[in-house]
Amino acid sequence: MGARYTSRPEEVAVIYASMKLNRPVKWVATRSEELMISTARQMKFQGEAAVKADGTVLGLRGNLTLDMGAWLTYTGPIQPQIIPPMIVGPYRIRAVSVLSRAVYTEYSSPNHV
Repeated sequence: MGARYTSRPEEVAVIYASMKLNRPVKWVATRSEELMISTARQMKFQGEAAVKADGTVLGLRGNLTLDMGAWLTYTGPIQPQIIPPMIVGPYRIRAVSVLSRAVYTEYSSPNHV
């Protein structure tokens, strides 16, 4: 698995299945699945880039909103700080300004009236 900083419901389900079946159970996520199940369940980035005519990116500016789900996770409070530096990836972009915020969404049980 990719992110190894907290346990997730998917991992607990694999452990439970292994115990119930009394045999090893393996779960392998694709890159897309791993990105979807990481702590921040949904991210939205709206921004703009300053780009030279030759395609060189001079700067990025934008807003990042992280949907953290209904419960606070172990690393939830640090997500708004650790994700913005990752936005530039391997590129050398000297001017970056990102307003980052985490939001928690309400849990609604299917049986909730």
